[in-house]
Amino acid sequence: MLERYENLKRKVIERKNLFDRFLALLEAETTWLTSPASTRFHLAEEQGLLKHSVGVTETLLRFRETFAPAITEESCVIIGFFHDVGKLG
Repeated sequence: MLERYENLKRKVIERKNLFDRFLALLEAETTWLTSPASTRFHLAEEQGLLKHSVGVTETLLRFRETFAPAITEESCVIIGFFHDVGKLG
């Protein structure tokens, strides 16, 4: 899981500084790397939110190829990673 996460992070280039700063905050000050995706259902396990976010990001990248190639991979990573950030403890 962490290898997939790291590979996706490398796709952010133009907004790397802000992206890295936000991720550093999430990783150091929140439960970003350990939170479940939910408390009772989908991926209700340690790292569930990270697994979910990585999966959403990978799906966005696949959809992008067919449906929206004008959208950058970087945008897909940012949206995929952070779409549920409000769930963090």
